[in-house]
Amino acid sequence: MVEDAMRARAEQAESAAERLLELVDPEEENPQSSTIPASLLLHDTGPEVTPKRKSRDVLGSSGLSPKVSPPLTMPKTPVNKSAAILRKAALFQDSPAYNGKTSTSLFDIISGRANESAWWSKRKSLLSERSSIEAGEPSDHKEELNGYISGLERGTADIRVLKKLALLCIESPVNELISPISPVLSGPFSPSAQSGGARSLLSFKSDLWDQDKAFERLFSALMQYLDPARDVNELEYALIVLWELIEHQAPLLEGREAEIFEVLLRVRYCAHTSILQATTQFRDTLTSRIEPVYGLTVMHANIRTFRDSPLPALSDADIKNGTYAFGLIALGKFILRLPAEVLEDELPRLRPTLISALTDTSFDSSLNVREAAAASIIAAQLILRDEGRLFALLDGLPEDKKNLLTYLFDKHGCRGMIGEEQSGMEKLEREMRRLDGRTSTPLRPAASPFI
Repeated sequence: MVEDAMRARAEQAESAAERLLELVDPEEENPQSSTIPASLLLHDTGPEVTPKRKSRDVLGSSGLSPKVSPPLTMPKTPVNKSAAILRKAALFQDSPAYNGKTSTSLFDIISGRANESAWWSKRKSLLSERSSIEAGEPSDHKEELNGYISGLERGTADIRVLKKLALLCIESPVNELISPISPVLSGPFSPSAQSGGARSLLSFKSDLWDQDKAFERLFSALMQYLDPARDVNELEYALIVLWELIEHQAPLLEGREAEIFEVLLRVRYCAHTSILQATTQFRDTLTSRIEPVYGLTVMHANIRTFRDSPLPALSDADIKNGTYAFGLIALGKFILRLPAEVLEDELPRLRPTLISALTDTSFDSSLNVREAAAASIIAAQLILRDEGRLFALLDGLPEDKKNLLTYLFDKHGCRGMIGEEQSGMEKLEREMRRLDGRTSTPLRPAASPFI
């Protein structure tokens, strides 16, 4: 009876041991293949799993001793396969910065190519043709210049003439010391080489532009030549001539800023992408160079005149609204350069224009006008940092527009929070670039869905 009892207890122990081993390693009976490569589980260097020993080995050869405890495998947490993959992925390193730069931001890459428009590329190509004009004193080109001016006055100047005229402007620079408070366009505006290393450092006034009022005649003829109805290629090279005049004959342009702004607004009626991009580059350069109070006054007068002028026969309201928004953004760029005390004196003069633009709903394209006006007001808030004072200076704003502007101020981080000035400025610059992209893209004609 004792032997039977001991045998029964041994069988119970054996059964319990087998059950415990099944609970510890349940996958032995129903193995499943992993869909993840073993190299990603980070266990390729560890010891292999030893097969489970049978219960008879655990209990001994007699199978009768109830005191023999089975050498159980210690329980452990199953491997988290997702975590293993993430740990493996964390071993990868980023590639070197794009082109050796410290930033790989797409916005930085695009901003670095801002000047690489079709118009700017043509200007760079033209600079490589400077050898077509012989080196010499500016007075040697008197007859040549008179011929170019006559062609512009008659409207018969072609691309070849415009190229030679632009190169002649480069070859005959005017560099004079001017008053630091003068609103004159102080070049150079772009990094182009002058005619000779030593010559570029000289300060002289070319007699070429004084004789027979050559410069006045040239400037007036060029303004007349920049007609939006002209061929796009001719307009592009005429704008290159204007750029070289601003860069190399800047002292002679003092007091002519209003005419330059007027022609930039007018030529945009051609609605060609390269011309729109070129005028945007002119605007951004001029707003950074001209004395801000003077520039703000001149630009404001120009866009008011442009807004009230009749629409040309071959244009439409969408193009005009895009150009009006283009001018409003120029106001915002001038505003950003003003001290707060000066801005408080200037805002009451801008108030009717900004309020009418912010509330304009006459056309679908008026959205561009409203957003550009809002951008200019945000620029003012970035300077004042006091929306209560700003709304007082813009007396007459509807309540719904005040609520909208308050939201935009908060979005751009310009409601008086300390340390957010730089962030708000960057956000506003991105907003202005977005508006420029929209106003520099001509609308497709509705009559042809394939254009």
